[in-house]
Amino acid sequence: MALPEDPCTELKSILVDNWDPTNTDNVTPTIKISTEGGYNVRWNYQGRGAGHGDMIFLYSLPGNETPVGLGYTHVHYTRVVSINLGTVYSRARFTKLFNEVRRIIHLKRKGVNYDECIFLRDSDQSNKKTGLHKSIIDVELRMWAETA
Repeated sequence: MALPEDPCTELKSILVDNWDPTNTDNVTPTIKISTEGGYNVRWNYQGRGAGHGDMIFLYSLPGNETPVGLGYTHVHYTRVVSINLGTVYSRARFTKLFNEVRRIIHLKRKGVNYDECIFLRDSDQSNKKTGLHKSIIDVELRMWAETA
């Protein structure tokens, strides 16, 4: 088993397949990957329409390979994906979205294309002045002792 070529695609499919809208006021946010076409770096969180202001943006950070034992015959692979989660509706809705992402990550700790999915850290970047509730969540996909 090897880590997926694009860990963002793997994580997006996990989020889409396991999202439970009843946990988030019957809203499923827009989920995009940085490499998908039509992406604008400055998303319009103020857009109109149901769910338009609820966004999840995924992008990949550098991972690493760690040798196991002598001879470099086996390595542990890790890939880090950042989840940029944001909404303009309310702090309560943001909390529900955040908790749903966290629930899914813990639910899918063991996957098909990876050995472990770990919730590393989150950084709340909400802005009371603009009404944007936002957080960056880092998730690590790990694969243990693959032949180099």
